[in-house]
Amino acid sequence: MGWVWLSLIAAGLFCFSTWRALQALLDADRQGRDWKAIGIRAGQAMSGLIYGTLAFSVLELLDELEGLHHADEEQEVQRNAALLMSLPYGGVALIAVGLFVAAAGALNIAHGLVRRFHSDLECSAALKRVARPMGRIGYIARGIAFALTGSLLAKAGFDARSSEARGLGGALEALKVQPGGALLLMLTALGLVAFGLFGLFEARYRALRAPDGPTP
Repeated sequence: MGWVWLSLIAAGLFCFSTWRALQALLDADRQGRDWKAIGIRAGQAMSGLIYGTLAFSVLELLDELEGLHHADEEQEVQRNAALLMSLPYGGVALIAVGLFVAAAGALNIAHGLVRRFHSDLECSAALKRVARPMGRIGYIARGIAFALTGSLLAKAGFDARSSEARGLGGALEALKVQPGGALLLMLTALGLVAFGLFGLFEARYRALRAPDGPTP
């Protein structure tokens, strides 16, 4: 039943990416148009792009499973990096991609430090007390993972070596070989689990700011 689960995950990721696009382009969350709102909506656009890419990756994995092949994330990342670097100013473009991903990671960390995660949840005070630390820890962990991935991509572009490019899995492997890496990797993994659990809280309890309109 693995292909069923992968199909459901891909569909869910496409739905989430579409929701991010609605938030960013049509202001579905009614953030407004001041500079702070534009920054929030730009972050939502980046999130939508990242999760849309993940959704396509899941579909590619389904194709490979049908052909009885195993997906190799790192080889795919390195192939794409080599293709990009073969273009004019490709090294600069790869550095830009890496900095973009690293910036998304930094925004996630900042989000985890300053956001009031319980404010958009319509649930009991007890559940909010559970959700708040999960959201904070989860966003910081995801930010660290993205920042590592982006820094490795930027370094590959700077060194003009596509073989140094790494995806998220490779970034976590790089973390593992650092001093105390096993502990750091375990803490990051627990943080990503917390992010997933907070996502379930949001799916169930998040308040959506619907546009004003006539009451039916």
